[in-house]
Amino acid sequence: MAAAEKRKRGRPKRPPMSRRHGMSLLRRSVREQGLVRTVDSRTAAGRALMEWRRALLDDLGGEEALSTQRLALVDVATRTKLFIDSVDSWCLEQDSLLNKRRRALYPVVLERCRLADSLLRTLEAIGLDRRIAEKSLTPSEYAASGVGR
Repeated sequence: MAAAEKRKRGRPKRPPMSRRHGMSLLRRSVREQGLVRTVDSRTAAGRALMEWRRALLDDLGGEEALSTQRLALVDVATRTKLFIDSVDSWCLEQDSLLNKRRRALYPVVLERCRLADSLLRTLEAIGLDRRIAEKSLTPSEYAASGVGR
């Protein structure tokens, strides 16, 4: 065999069982297609994420009661929760979260902590208190309540 045949050029191949979490692909997909098109509502995870978003909107008093800024923050929180759920599922599939050679956690674990902190800050910006949607009164209900007296 010639020496040129033994040596391959280009990027070295990854082992077939390499640990890839797919976070970059997910982020790019959400950025390019948007959250609703990225999340497949036919899957249990997609339905759970959309149910979480609906519950968050209900806790904030409904979509009609929120300003555009708060709706944008709800979208950011939903997107961040999608990333956290994705990383969590990858972490649960692994045998170990420690790199034995370096004796350290894999960087994706630290990224998950950053994402969780980001979700907490976003939820704090939205407001953690539960709001009840205000029902508008009809003129007869308003008169009966005696508010204007």
